[in-house]
Amino acid sequence: METLKYLLLPFLCSAVLTPLVQVIAVKLEVYAEMNERTVHTRKIARIGGVSIYVAFLLCMAYFMKTDITINGILIGGSIMFFGGLVDDMVNLPPKVKLLIEALAAIVLMLFGQVSLDVIRLPFGITINMGFISALVTFVWIIGITNAVNLIDGLDGLSGGICTIILVVIACLSAIEGRMDIQLMSLVLAGATLGFLLFNWHPASIFMGDCG
Repeated sequence: METLKYLLLPFLCSAVLTPLVQVIAVKLEVYAEMNERTVHTRKIARIGGVSIYVAFLLCMAYFMKTDITINGILIGGSIMFFGGLVDDMVNLPPKVKLLIEALAAIVLMLFGQVSLDVIRLPFGITINMGFISALVTFVWIIGITNAVNLIDGLDGLSGGICTIILVVIACLSAIEGRMDIQLMSLVLAGATLGFLLFNWHPASIFMGDCG
């Protein structure tokens, strides 16, 4: 029951915020583009990531006492969010978007001291990144960001996949004794689930680049 509150509160916050964000998006005429990656044939709001972001920040502030690593994640994520929000509004050139993503990754790595040093695989296999850990971390952050962005064209796809991954991360974090990462993963999963109520087929809103 203690763990469920980390899911429930952000879920409720996001579920309340998403319709409000949808109204704002319609008034601002911020709609999802229709291209080869999408199947919708009508105008759909595309800044649903705002409700996820706000619900996540509010609940993180309520539940968690941060440290330098968590602050790095929040600041880097915020840079990514605001860059994506501007792109949702005005369609930034790809080079500018990549520059914003790179800045967010650098802030996370330098300020948050986050790096992918070791990859642990099944059967006890361990891969030590060594001197290329910084490069691998940098490419990983930007790659995952764009991977999530590219699948945000089908109803419930990106939000659903992200929620599943976040729950898995939360479970692995509990096994490793990283309660801070577990809490953060559950809060973000809850915020994403609240958004998914309006993103299931037929979707009335998409995450957008800010998501």
